[in-house]
Amino acid sequence: MINSNAELIATFTWMGRLPADEEIGVDPTTRYSADFGEQWAYQAGQPVATAVLQAIRNLGAVVNTKSLQFDEHAWNFTFVLDRRSYLVFVQWIGREGRNNSFAMQAFFHEGCIASLFRSHKRDHELGAACELIRKALKSHPLVTDLEWVSEIPS
Repeated sequence: MINSNAELIATFTWMGRLPADEEIGVDPTTRYSADFGEQWAYQAGQPVATAVLQAIRNLGAVVNTKSLQFDEHAWNFTFVLDRRSYLVFVQWIGREGRNNSFAMQAFFHEGCIASLFRSHKRDHELGAACELIRKALKSHPLVTDLEWVSEIPS
């Protein structure tokens, strides 16, 4: 279980293959940015986000696979659990000098008007989504060092 309602961000180490520097931006069909760092985050995060999406689906959530997209330096997708829709971001993070660390966070997937009036005190209601994410990450053979934090480490 998540230790605290404030600890809603999962950080973890990805033990799968990540792109080598010489692979970044070589394929024009996967080109996102001319900036090396942005392109690396794009290419490194895609297999991680895809694997996590599949792990969440394997646990019974309805996942919109067409929703997997890259925006704001993170891959994101949506899933539905108990008739609630969630938006999940998977982002590369620099942690302890390693390049294989990622953060994952769920949010309510609501329309613009609804999100304006939603109290952020309801964040504790993300517990079901966070529990599903915890199970998905814990069950994935390429995920280690899972930790829940209140903010992304720098």
